[in-house]
Amino acid sequence: MLNDNGIAHTYREYTKDPLTAAELEDVFAKLTKAMQDTIREKQVKVYCIDAAAIAKKVGLGNRINTVMQTAFFKISGVLPEDQAIDLIKKAVEKQFM
Repeated sequence: MLNDNGIAHTYREYTKDPLTAAELEDVFAKLTKAMQDTIREKQVKVYCIDAAAIAKKVGLGNRINTVMQTAFFKISGVLPEDQAIDLIKKAVEKQFM
């Protein structure tokens, strides 16, 4: 389902609650006109992920890289979710332990 700006209705990953119309408009307004046009023309899916809030909620402080990597793998389907999470955990352990 597209809103008036041609953006597909999306969900917050950490709550699964739909973004409100005002939130969708706010996100869309932050993009350049060229980006907005491309999104409309190519019907690009746009995901709005509050990685800072998720990182804080799970105890990562302001480290959003792991959150964004996890979101990328979940959204893209490049790897099965369990495999992606396992690889990310191993990378974190290697880097910090």
